[in-house]
Amino acid sequence: MQFFALRASPVVLWVVAAAVAAGAVTLDWVVLDGFVWQRRAAGFPTAAATVVTSEVVERRGGKGGTTYTLELAYQFTVAGRTYVGTRVRYFVKPSSKHRAEIDRLRAEYAVARPVVAYYPPDSPADAILRPGVEGTDYLRALFALGLTVLAGGATRLAFGKQPRFDPNDPDQARQTDAGWEARMPGASHAAVFCVAFAAATLLGGFVVTVAHGENPAPEVVGVALAGAVGVAAVAAALLSHHPTLAADLDARTLTLPAPWFGWPVRVPFEQVGTVAVREEEHAVGRGGDTYTVYRCEIGWGTSAGVQITTVAAYLHRADAERLAAWINMAVGRMDTELGAVERPA
Repeated sequence: MQFFALRASPVVLWVVAAAVAAGAVTLDWVVLDGFVWQRRAAGFPTAAATVVTSEVVERRGGKGGTTYTLELAYQFTVAGRTYVGTRVRYFVKPSSKHRAEIDRLRAEYAVARPVVAYYPPDSPADAILRPGVEGTDYLRALFALGLTVLAGGATRLAFGKQPRFDPNDPDQARQTDAGWEARMPGASHAAVFCVAFAAATLLGGFVVTVAHGENPAPEVVGVALAGAVGVAAVAAALLSHHPTLAADLDARTLTLPAPWFGWPVRVPFEQVGTVAVREEEHAVGRGGDTYTVYRCEIGWGTSAGVQITTVAAYLHRADAERLAAWINMAVGRMDTELGAVERPA
């Protein structure tokens, strides 16, 4: 019900949407700016430089993880003036969870080793040693893409149309050859694809980082991206769910919506009991705010046992009541008073 909670609480909705969107925009900007600068650096003038500092610094995280960072400095001269550079690449320090990866980089940039510095003509102090786009840029782009899709999907779900029921809308209720059919609220292919793609992209990026370090081969990142697209497509095909409620007047059966993993249930009209609206109050966070969900429920069964099935849930009582009245109409009941529907003979 957390989705309903977001819809019902404007403050929570705005905070969540703004936080996710801000994170996505920030990461997108960093990644895009990094791509631009790394490509530009390939055309910068160069200068012979010498490594003067090359040390591996170990930092332990709060959860026991250890990160290894290469602290590097190199000295070069431009137009008679000496500069000290500390960057290997723009916007990212050489660091990794794998000590061996940083040790290899340290060996490559050992103290006193000659290197080539690529420097901006108007700011030589901002030089780097590795121009061009590498795997780490694509890896960050993978994370940025996942977060952007997540932000877009979350914002669309939060600010999009709320679940409503209008029996006069042919997209929601229509007459069929056998009787009537209504479309219940559910998850569209696009919504499922966005959520699955974002999750698969972020998880794939994490797996690539653990398995190949923070500067993997671009091909590895491409495989992760293709895998995320495939997972999202399969999820959209299997998990998108717009259940239907159908009344067959010839067979005199009411087909209840299928659950996420299951089959529709066909109930004879004579076994359909009360069609009612039940309200549920839920808390939003710890601030004491609450919201109400209105469930349209059908009681059905025989003297041997009765079951109650929730057909749909809405944030507005009027929608649940319209659906309950529509169900009573679909099964041929004239009395549509909710909560007091007699079992048909």
